[in-house]
Amino acid sequence: MGLLNIFKKKEPTEFELLLASAAKHEYNKEFLLAVQDFTKILNLKPDYIDAYSRRASALYNLERYEEALSDENKSISNTDYNEYAFQFRARIHCYLGMYTEAILDLKEIAKYEVENNVIYKMRGLKDEVFLKNKEKLLESLYDMIYAADISEEEGKFIIDRYNKLFF
Repeated sequence: MGLLNIFKKKEPTEFELLLASAAKHEYNKEFLLAVQDFTKILNLKPDYIDAYSRRASALYNLERYEEALSDENKSISNTDYNEYAFQFRARIHCYLGMYTEAILDLKEIAKYEVENNVIYKMRGLKDEVFLKNKEKLLESLYDMIYAADISEEEGKFIIDRYNKLFF
């Protein structure tokens, strides 16, 4: 009978079921349900760092920016350098009006991603002229700030100026 046990299908754990459920809710843009699942996951495994980042994304989509920032901070502080995490946190900082912090995140990326600066600068300058959508415009501004070696005050001035001009 022991040999037959090898071929039995293993039942998924509660953790695996919650991960699958959270992924389904993310895919279906059911962000509140995704937040609930990621919270349960973190109650089971508080050291599962990916759940903080993914819950931050769901919270961001619910426009709960302070909570998203808290989770993304936990994600960043508990992992090695991750370009996406710093870009995402910069976006959250901008939505909260924390422009200096956003610029610091982008400068952190620049330390590691020097070879991409020219590409970001070109994309930023092109998008600046053509975009009227606030989120896309902010992405364009991130690109310009990311590519440039500017001070925090200059970066805040740029973002403030464009917010006033377009929104």
